[in-house]
Amino acid sequence: MGWDRPTSVGLAAVVGLLLLGSLGAQNVEPADSYLPVFLESAWGLGPGQTVLWSGAEFEEDSGDFPTFKTVLHLRRGITDRILVHATAQLVRFNTGTYTAWGGSNPSFGLQYRVPLPSEGGWGLQLKGDVLPAWGGLASARSCFSSGVDFSRRVGPLGLHLNATGTTGASDARTVWVSEVDRWRVSAGYDWRLKNSSWTIMMAWIKAQPIRPKPQETTAEAGVQRRLSSSWSAGCGAGFGLTDRGQDYILRFGLRYATD
Repeated sequence: MGWDRPTSVGLAAVVGLLLLGSLGAQNVEPADSYLPVFLESAWGLGPGQTVLWSGAEFEEDSGDFPTFKTVLHLRRGITDRILVHATAQLVRFNTGTYTAWGGSNPSFGLQYRVPLPSEGGWGLQLKGDVLPAWGGLASARSCFSSGVDFSRRVGPLGLHLNATGTTGASDARTVWVSEVDRWRVSAGYDWRLKNSSWTIMMAWIKAQPIRPKPQETTAEAGVQRRLSSSWSAGCGAGFGLTDRGQDYILRFGLRYATD
C-alpha cells in the first residue's frame, strides 16, 4: 500500500493499545459513529435507537477551490446486533471558473455486531453498503462496499480500527470530487473527559480513491459536546500528510440520538 512513516507510527500506536487487553476495560457504551472525524465504533445501536447527523463540510482537494458539502446521515438499530444506515450528500464544487451542484454517492447499508465472549470491552462489527450511481457528482458507478470495525475500551479511551474495500467502477468525468475509496484503513480513539459531556477524538486514515488519484493519508481531530439527553454538537478538522491528495477538510454538525 505504500505506507508513509507518519501513518505507520500512528496505526502502530493504536493497534498496540488495542492489544493491551489487561488494562481494565470498562463496560461503557461509546457513541455508534463519530461524524466529526472519519471513524466508527463497533458497538452498534440498541433496538429502536436512532442516530441522525446533519451538518456541513468544507474540503480542499488537490488544489481545487474548497468543495462545500451538506451531509445527512441516519442510523437505526433493528436488533441488539443489527442496524441499518443511510447517507446522502449535496455537493457544491467550484474551481473559480466552473461551479457545479449535485448529489454525491448516497449509500445504504447494514451492520452486524459479532457475538464475542467479553462484549463489555471488545466489539467487532461487519458491514456492507450499496452505493448507487445517483447524483450529478457521484464518483462511483453502482458499487458494493464491505468492511469491518474493531473497538476496545481501555479505561476512558475507546480505541477503534476500521477497514473497508469497494468493488465496482468509477465514473469518468471532469469533476473529480472523490467521495468513494477503493480501499480505506482508519484507526483512532475517542476520549471521554471525566465527569464531562465532552468527547475528544482523533483518527489516522490511509485510502486509495476509486478514481485514478494518488493514495491519501490524513490525520483528523474532532470534539463533540453533549447539549442535552438527545442533542450533541460536533466539529472536526483533517489535514493531508502527503504531498498530493486532500489538503484539508473541516466538519460541523448536530447529532440527534434517541435512547
